[in-house]
Amino acid sequence: PADGSSVETLPSSIGGSTDADASEIALIPTGLKTTPVNGSFTLSGIPFAEGLNRFSLVVTDRAGNSARTEYRITVNTKAPGVEIVADGSPIVPGTFFNHPIAPTVRTDADATVSAKINGGPFTPGSQISSDGDYALTADAADPQGHVAHAQTTFVIDRAAPVVKIISPVAGTIQTAFVEIRGTSTESASVTVNGIRVPVASGSFVLPSLARDYGENVITVSARDS
Repeated sequence: PADGSSVETLPSSIGGSTDADASEIALIPTGLKTTPVNGSFTLSGIPFAEGLNRFSLVVTDRAGNSARTEYRITVNTKAPGVEIVADGSPIVPGTFFNHPIAPTVRTDADATVSAKINGGPFTPGSQISSDGDYALTADAADPQGHVAHAQTTFVIDRAAPVVKIISPVAGTIQTAFVEIRGTSTESASVTVNGIRVPVASGSFVLPSLARDYGENVITVSARDS
């Protein structure tokens, strides 16, 4: 491969040309050497590694004169890393957000990114503020043609859940143990005075809540995903 080039497979050798009277080519620091034939040479068995490789070629002629040239090549056999992030962290599929987000795509510096949201074009870093369910995909392609794919789903829900006490009616006189009934957004988690109460089909029931004599306050809280 040419000096300064980037390749997508591990090379098997380095080949080149030099003066016709050259007697030896050495590859520093590998210790590999070869004898040119009519000014042409090939060095095999070179320990190329992923990333940037730096070598020096030293040519010596029959008179013992030598010259040195630097040789660099970048090996990239892997697809770029790619992930979809928001607020600095990867978006785990199914994540709920209660605020607008501006998803970005994190990948290699030399990669080209294309993205889609719910099947339509998306520019990474654009703000998404409308409530709803979203599916976001991203492709990252490096200069060697390797392509990596990432996808995730998320929900934006900025509306607070709705919760209401049906009974007992506020201001009424009750016994020491009160049944609490109410309605709530079905996906919400409900507590009555700190006691977790299951929600089924949008309704909840706490069979018995102990109360003190006198005026009592019943507090129902609902929290969605």
